[in-house]
Amino acid sequence: MPIQYTGLTRPIGIILACLMIAACAPRSMAPSAPPVATTDKALQAQAETAYQKGDLLTALDYYQVLIQNFPDSPLIPQAFLKIGRIQTALGDDLAALDSYQQLLAIYPEHPEAMDARIEMLGALQRLGRNQEILDAAPAFADQVQGDIRRFRLYTILGDAHAALAVWDQAVYFYDLAMANAPAIHRAALEEKMKTAVAMLQEDQIELLLGQVQDETVVGYLSFQQAAAMAGVSAYDDAVWLLTVFLERFPDHEYAPQARALVEQLADKVAYDRYALGCLLPLTGPYALFGARALDGIQLAFSEINTMQDGLPARLVVKDTGSDPNQAARAMQALADAKVAAVIGPIATAESAAEVAQERRIPIMTISQREGLTAIGDNVFRNFITPRMQAAVLSSYMLETLGKRRFAVLYPDEMYGRTFRDMFWEEIYQRGGEIVALEAYDPAKTDFEDVIKKLVGRYYDTPEDLKALREPLDLLGPLTALPGYRPPVEEAVEENVPGRRSRSARQDDDAPPPIVDFEAILVPDSPKMLGLVIPQLVYHDVVNVTLLGTNLWFSEKLLKEAGEYVQGAVLPSGFYPASQSPRVQTFVAAFEAVYGRAPGFIEAIAYDSARIMLNAMLDPNVWLRAGIRHTLMKAVPVEGVTGKVTFDGTGEPVKDLFLLQIEGNDFIEIDPSRAPVKGRFDDIPPAPLP
Repeated sequence: MPIQYTGLTRPIGIILACLMIAACAPRSMAPSAPPVATTDKALQAQAETAYQKGDLLTALDYYQVLIQNFPDSPLIPQAFLKIGRIQTALGDDLAALDSYQQLLAIYPEHPEAMDARIEMLGALQRLGRNQEILDAAPAFADQVQGDIRRFRLYTILGDAHAALAVWDQAVYFYDLAMANAPAIHRAALEEKMKTAVAMLQEDQIELLLGQVQDETVVGYLSFQQAAAMAGVSAYDDAVWLLTVFLERFPDHEYAPQARALVEQLADKVAYDRYALGCLLPLTGPYALFGARALDGIQLAFSEINTMQDGLPARLVVKDTGSDPNQAARAMQALADAKVAAVIGPIATAESAAEVAQERRIPIMTISQREGLTAIGDNVFRNFITPRMQAAVLSSYMLETLGKRRFAVLYPDEMYGRTFRDMFWEEIYQRGGEIVALEAYDPAKTDFEDVIKKLVGRYYDTPEDLKALREPLDLLGPLTALPGYRPPVEEAVEENVPGRRSRSARQDDDAPPPIVDFEAILVPDSPKMLGLVIPQLVYHDVVNVTLLGTNLWFSEKLLKEAGEYVQGAVLPSGFYPASQSPRVQTFVAAFEAVYGRAPGFIEAIAYDSARIMLNAMLDPNVWLRAGIRHTLMKAVPVEGVTGKVTFDGTGEPVKDLFLLQIEGNDFIEIDPSRAPVKGRFDDIPPAPLP
């Protein structure tokens, strides 16, 4: 693991230049001193004998005489080092620094030089010059060899960071020192480390737990993390962490404190493990979606309770009224009822998610709103996202069909721009390219000019031809993407043989369209597609694959533009006619109970409820924090809306259904088997707030 520093890093030579290099003049020999030896080795022996007897001044004099009388002796580096250590023992760290700097200046590559550098840091520390330590150490720290040297270096660095109140770095270096510490020094080092750990913030503790190696350090950090959680009223997390701590360190010196804290927090973490809260818009403008979601959730409950040997799970339903303030109040009521976890909302989800995070209750929103999971680690989302759809479309087109050139025609609003960005990224990441890109005003019904621009048949006056090549204005941050290539409008020059600009002079004959793309994405609703797609065909955009979003999965699209969308490919979060036995069983059960076929909303609510119920009813889970940890495990859950896991942020990672339009049917695309004809979802998931 590379060493980390918080101070400025500059070469040690700067430090050396800043410190005075003074000659070591010999001291007058004490009257009682024996005669001075006449060889360097004999002088060294005299010095060592005096040193061992505790006669530091005499030893110092002998070493200084050695340096003066034998300047070319190979013993000189050792003499400088020993002089520095004696001066330190005598309480003169400034003189010691002098000695170490002389050694380093004259013998920078000598084996004794590394010891001198470490001793120099120790002297700087005793002088309170801690920032100089952090400035000097990077020049040589990675070259230090030997357990004792590393122990001393890392201890000094830990102490320097502690003196500067950089507690996370102090713990980091104390951990490195622990790995090299002689047994006699471990107790003192542990005391330093405990002091530093007690000063850490929770986020620092979490980061360090992924870095430190010494089990002793891990133990103290783990306990401190739990205590920090208790300090901010995150009682479930505190008890969860304390339990993990006690399982791993049953004999730790803090184990009795951990057990006492668990008992103290028992009442605060109590909840009804069989109660699942449910937030849905049962009144207001989104009441239809709420009612449909509730049907799917109740079916999941009936199936789970049929398989339960113990107490049946209970559903506690609260109406959000399609209103964010009412949703927040409803979430507070569920928290007061001590539910284990919460499903929903499907609209106005942000306010409820904020309350759930504050009360540390796992919540699984059924919402397409981006950014919800950033509220906190208890917030999850289960829905089909633009990123998923762009990924499955681009993967199928490039990796299965081998198509590489694409166009995007999109409404100039949030939905269209989002799909533009996601599709662009996914295509280029897989080695494809976007060769045509145009936006249209969703408030209009005539798209002739936009489509002509898309295929190079747009007419204008010859002046300011440059202004006709403005697709980059539509791209925004896309230009910064890896692998970016400008669209054809900019990339194709009029003088390139065999190619023609998408712009044309007004006095030119009408040119044929430039349809140099193999597929085109149009992310819009069936109502708008009924206007846009026929105009594409009218302007000779044919023999290309139409690509859509989940909104295309609608009977209305077939009625509005059925003859124009043949062969179109689109993703879907749910396909009721799938050959999947799981889907077939769900559809049959739903129809038997409710007398109608389920749609996407019912299916995603059903899956969300089953996922949450399985987590909260797990016999090994007895804390809300345990529910969250279970959900975060990277174990795929097979659902009727595909296989799903949750990433580290609580966002879903899902397999989607891929469909193709053939006649009046949607056909499931599966490379492993022949396409299967089936029904469409007659009420597609509409954009929700």
